[in-house]
Amino acid sequence: GAQSQRMYKPIPFFMSSRGYGMFVHTSAPTTFDFGQDFDQSNVIYTGDEELDLFVFLGTPKQVLEEYTSVTGRSPVPPLWSFGLWMSRITYDSEQQVRDVAAKLREQMARERVTAAERSLSAAEAAKVAADLNIERQKALMAKGLTSTRNVELATMEAATRTAEVERAVATLNAAR
Repeated sequence: GAQSQRMYKPIPFFMSSRGYGMFVHTSAPTTFDFGQDFDQSNVIYTGDEELDLFVFLGTPKQVLEEYTSVTGRSPVPPLWSFGLWMSRITYDSEQQVRDVAAKLREQMARERVTAAERSLSAAEAAKVAADLNIERQKALMAKGLTSTRNVELATMEAATRTAEVERAVATLNAAR
């Protein structure tokens, strides 16, 4: 367990309530002794001959941000991975299994439509912003404050956004 003498954590990192964290950059076996053998002492034992130690200072949030800036951050999983999760040990009949499967298919179809509607809303918002940018660039060009190239770029962006809206509409129609 987390509070036992023999606890095991596979990441050589810890945070203190005193505003710091430490990360030992190593793949060698490492032991952190937090006052077990010597009161009021924290000791790090590592199998490496040289210590590659990162010390992070700040609030817990700042310490974690600095730690993950060194080690990397996991991307947010795709939306579908947060969907339905189900576990059940037994069913009483084949019909019960078929009923559960039918309900799951219905729920998944509803979730596909909801996700497609969200995508369409986001694409439409981006299209509106792109259209407004064209108007802004044209107004700036009329005042001599921008180039025709910026108007061309804004027009290309709007065309891209229009295509995204069309794809989102097609996805929504397919989901329905």
